[in-house]
Amino acid sequence: MKFDEKLINLMNESFNTQAQNLIAKDFQNYVEETNPFDRTNYKSLIEEVLEFGAFPESTDVMTRETIQNCFINVLQKKGVDPFEESYRTRMAKQKLERLKNELHEQTNKVFEHWKQTNGQPMNVSEMTEEEKEEWVKKIDKKIMNDYLVPIVVSLITTLTLLSFFYGNR
Repeated sequence: MKFDEKLINLMNESFNTQAQNLIAKDFQNYVEETNPFDRTNYKSLIEEVLEFGAFPESTDVMTRETIQNCFINVLQKKGVDPFEESYRTRMAKQKLERLKNELHEQTNKVFEHWKQTNGQPMNVSEMTEEEKEEWVKKIDKKIMNDYLVPIVVSLITTLTLLSFFYGNR
């Protein structure tokens, strides 16, 4: 969801139509007092934006930002933080951080094991070349299946979830 859509939704959730109309009227009066050269009809624009849930295509960047700033100020005065991340986004970010740490720990375990055994089984002198190769394949498969694949899959899932929350589909 885009930031301006989030602002509009917050405004509609936080204020009834009567309060929204009063906000639009007060903002129009404020602009007329502080900048008599600005002839934009903010009252009708704000009402239209809140009614239809989006800015009209013809709205220029300056007007859009002015209305967004109006919404931000009103929401913050009411105690609503429009910049706050949603609960799901925070949880997904925490999970991503935890998974990164787990991946780091598991990778370290793998390398520690290989350092300990010098990359070979403990009873290497009793094994044939074929048994050694089979042992290496078995360990490689175990490392991939038990350590790395589950964490990478979980990382990918969490990254996909975060991209969904941020609208980067």
